[in-house]
This record gives sequence, structure tokens and C-alpha cells, in this order.
Amino acid sequence: MARLESALDERQRRFLAARRQLVPYLRPLLSVAGVGFLGFALWLVIRQPLLVDPFAVIDRVAAGTLEYSTLVLLATLAAALGLLLLILLAALLLVLFDRAAAERRYLEIIDRLQAPE
Repeated sequence: MARLESALDERQRRFLAARRQLVPYLRPLLSVAGVGFLGFALWLVIRQPLLVDPFAVIDRVAAGTLEYSTLVLLATLAAALGLLLLILLAALLLVLFDRAAAERRYLEIIDRLQAPE
């Protein structure tokens, strides 16, 4: 089998070089995004529970602090959608972390294949 290096053309080598420059920044960038996400979620739970906690909405309605006739359904759905959004963002971050790790592994494989024997 011919070495990978001889199988790559110049365009492919430039592509790999660009990917190698990107990979070291993925983990720190995603870590900052993850911490920001957790901070935002914590802020919502503590400071804006009506946006993420349907039970807080129901409690406020039961206490009479929200107009029952127009806000019960809307507020409950809004809180449920806020919670769903947080779950989807968490799933997206997990997928991005996985893809960043896979990218690193692929580049390591390519480096091993290009290494002289």
C-alpha cells in the first residue's frame, strides 16, 4: 500500500492543515459554550422560573398572581417550550463535543498514516 502522503494532492494537504489549526480551539470553545449554557440555565431557574418551570406557572396561577383566563395555557406552554429548548441545546452541545473528539481522532489517524516507517 502506498503511503498516504503520496496519495494526497496539494489541495488535500491544505485542507488537512486548516483542520489541524482548528482542532485545538474546539474543546476550549465548546467548554466555554457549555459553561455559558449551564450558567444561563441556572439563571433561568433561579431568576426567571416562569420561563422554564411549568409548576411555578401553575403555582402563580393558583395564588392568583397571574390572570387565569388568558395566561394559564400560554404560560404553561411557554414554560414547557423553554425547558424543551434547554434540553435541545444541551443535546446539541453534546453532539458538538463528540464531533470535536472524532475530528481529533481522525487527524491522529492521518498523522500516523503519514509518519515515516
